[in-house]
Amino acid sequence: MPAQLGTSKNPAQPGASAKATATTQPQPPWAVLSSQPAPDRKPIPSATLSADLRRQIPKVLLNYEPVPLEVYAENPLLNERSAAVLLDVSPDLMKKWRQRNWGPNYLQYGEHGPVRYELDALMEFRNRQRIQTRSKR
Repeated sequence: MPAQLGTSKNPAQPGASAKATATTQPQPPWAVLSSQPAPDRKPIPSATLSADLRRQIPKVLLNYEPVPLEVYAENPLLNERSAAVLLDVSPDLMKKWRQRNWGPNYLQYGEHGPVRYELDALMEFRNRQRIQTRSKR
């Protein structure tokens, strides 16, 4: 009778298949950060893990703070969808306003070209729509 693979005559010794599964298990994420082999490493607590990962991120990115849009362009151009989001209307309504010569001023590159809205024009249009109510004193 042929011997079965992965079994051992001595129960104290693990079979060949047990050794194979021990080496093919997935490595934890922190094993990649070290030059030591993964089986020799002990599990790292989550606080230490995040500190190890933070050492790998450049300091410039750790201290990154978003910059306002005005810093990049004095009067940026927005596409129709972004302008609609800013005014809280649908892009279809923006198109209807253009067809009826109403709504915010816009730029169009060519007869059938893309439409762009200046941020200042959108803010001016939004302020013109503001209705002042009388406050009761």
